[in-house]
Amino acid sequence: MTQEQKLLLKKVCQRWVVEFPCFKTVNLDERPKAAKGAVFRCDKYATDRGIYYFLVFEFPRHRPGEFSLRIAVSRSAEQSALDPPVDYKPTPTNIGSHDIAAFMQLQSYQWDLVDVDARNDVVLAELGGPALGGPTYRPESLWQPSSYSLDAESIVEEAIDDVNNKLRRYVFPQLNLDPN
Repeated sequence: MTQEQKLLLKKVCQRWVVEFPCFKTVNLDERPKAAKGAVFRCDKYATDRGIYYFLVFEFPRHRPGEFSLRIAVSRSAEQSALDPPVDYKPTPTNIGSHDIAAFMQLQSYQWDLVDVDARNDVVLAELGGPALGGPTYRPESLWQPSSYSLDAESIVEEAIDDVNNKLRRYVFPQLNLDPN
C-alpha cells in the first residue's frame, strides 16, 4: 500500500468518527483480505433488517495510488467479501457486493491520489519505452484532484470530500441508511 493510501485510511478513520459514526473500522479474517483499516461496518440495522452494511476501500496492485469503493450488503457481521448480487440494482436488502459505480449508474468509478498515468509514463521512459500518454480529459468514471501538484494531505482531503459526497448523494439514500 502506498503512503497516500495509508494517509487516506488514517484520515477516513478520523473524519468518519464525526461524519459517519455508525461506520466503524473492522479487521475481518476473510478472503480476499482487505488492507488493514480499509473495511468499515455499520451494524445499526442488524436488529431491524438482519443486515450489516460494509464500506470497503480497495486498492488495485496494478495501479498504486488509485482506489475504488465497494459496498457490501451482508447477513453476517463478519463477511464483507461477497459475490456480486444476482440483481445489480442496489437496495437495502439486496445481499452482495456492489461497486459504488452501481449506485451512480456507471460502469466503474475510481479515485486517483496520484497521477497514475504520468507515473507509468515516467517508468516506461526510464525503461526506454514510449510514453502511453494518459487521457487529456477527465472521464466521469475517474476522480482526480484539483491539481496533482498539491501536497498529499490536501489531495487526500479532496478525495475524502468526494467519497463522502458520493456516499451521501448516491449510496445512503438507495440503501435507506442514516450514517449517524
